[in-house]
Amino acid sequence: MRGIVTAAVLSLLTSFAFGDGDELFRRAATAFQSEPETAYPLFLEAAEAGNVSGMVGAGRCLEIGIGTKQDFARAIEWYEKAVGQNNLKACEALARIYASCPNPEFHDGEKAVKYGEVLVRKNPRDPQSFALLAAAQARHLEFDQAVRYIGKAASLESRPDESALLEVRRAAYREGEPFPPVATESWMLAAVDKQLHWAIDRMLWKLSEQTHPDYNPDLAIQVCRGLVEEGDRDKYYLLGNLYLNMGRLDEAMDCFNLFNDSRMQGKTKEKHRDMDHYRMIESEDLERMLQIAEKIEKGFTESFTQSGDPDPFYGSRETYTVSRQNPANLKGAYFIYRIAAQKGSQVAREKVDEIEYNRAAYRRIIDNEKKLSNKAVARALEVEAKKFMQGMELPEDGELALGIFLEAYLLDPLPDYAAFIGELSVRNKGVKEAIRWWEIAAEGKILTAYTSLLRYYACAEDDGLLNPEKAMRYARAYVDAAPESAEAQSYLACAYARDGKFPRATQIMEDVLKQSEDTSLDIKERYEKQYRFFKSRKPWVWEE
Repeated sequence: MRGIVTAAVLSLLTSFAFGDGDELFRRAATAFQSEPETAYPLFLEAAEAGNVSGMVGAGRCLEIGIGTKQDFARAIEWYEKAVGQNNLKACEALARIYASCPNPEFHDGEKAVKYGEVLVRKNPRDPQSFALLAAAQARHLEFDQAVRYIGKAASLESRPDESALLEVRRAAYREGEPFPPVATESWMLAAVDKQLHWAIDRMLWKLSEQTHPDYNPDLAIQVCRGLVEEGDRDKYYLLGNLYLNMGRLDEAMDCFNLFNDSRMQGKTKEKHRDMDHYRMIESEDLERMLQIAEKIEKGFTESFTQSGDPDPFYGSRETYTVSRQNPANLKGAYFIYRIAAQKGSQVAREKVDEIEYNRAAYRRIIDNEKKLSNKAVARALEVEAKKFMQGMELPEDGELALGIFLEAYLLDPLPDYAAFIGELSVRNKGVKEAIRWWEIAAEGKILTAYTSLLRYYACAEDDGLLNPEKAMRYARAYVDAAPESAEAQSYLACAYARDGKFPRATQIMEDVLKQSEDTSLDIKERYEKQYRFFKSRKPWVWEE
């Protein structure tokens, strides 16, 4: 993490040193790059002596947890003192915390907008200032303004990768989704009152998820029907699931058919959702239904034939077989078991009882939420999420595990939870959503977040995900966090190679190979392959 922030922190600090704490600040700035634990007390001492740069330095260390324990409240105190002396970097930091802090308890849309507006007045050509004001407006529930300002940021941004990220944010703001996508309960209620889609979807998830303490299918149906009447045809799908859970198969099938008809007419956002297994509601073949449910519950591998590109000389296509692993899908299997049970299958009835009993175990934990602290509830949720995530004590259900981890993060925004959310989001939400969460986790120095980010930024097969600049920053941060790790060094080599610096990448891998004599055979083989690639001036592409 140290490598990510070093250059930025030094640049924002070294311009402002004055007063009695000058010498303390200079010593802190010099020590920061190599010894942040030494730098923080010096920043603090300079700040207490009235040095505005020392105030900013102490605030930044506290904000990101470098050289000291992360403490947003104390960071805000120092930033506010620096703002009192007209420091623009402190103003930027306050806008950032009030708009985008990973802990929603520190969000304050009104203050975020106030500081964000100062930034754009002072920096009218800076895209990041406008992006920050957009985040502030979103946190203030002014999403029209958020879309406007993020559009301005995109028009000013010259870097393609950053422009792409701003466009992703703009799409989120149009749906009423803040950045990062966490919020307090009071914010969520206010957003629902303003009919913002993201908040409504989050509320509907709570009302419709059987394991959630706020589960209320009747209210969920009422809300969904109101949204359908207003033109949101996607909600037919959720309505169908709600009716299916309640055993109302005829109404469920009506909703699924309406959803599918709307999808075919291009009136839904969900273009590719698979509806085939819901057709079983009309089927009478119970044996076939049970076979498919068991297959979906356990996960399965399917093979299909695919043609390659035409031969450049003869025009013929090479045909080859591709295998694809479909992960376990407990929720999909549960729906089919419910249908079969309604049609009289005792085997299916027993499976439904088993699944509902396991989910009730999670429900019993969160029923005690009011008696426990947020941290205690979050820990309990973490334990249950891992059971569904790993499929050990309970059947694997990645979608449910993701929902539980999101609830845990809202209660206690630990970077570990962000890392798990990222891992689960790859399958359930997509790579870009996963990357957003891994970057939050990387702020907390979670090593698995570094490796996940670097697999995409430095080693992705998809050029749209490669980002040499970010790859280098995260690789250096990884090495700083785990200086003895051969794996961290190998990712640093990948980052150098992606940046075109192959001699440096080759040199690093030579050192890695010397350190990895006792490493497992498969990892050592990967290191040797990477070394050969870099020596041949080729970047490494991660092999799944």
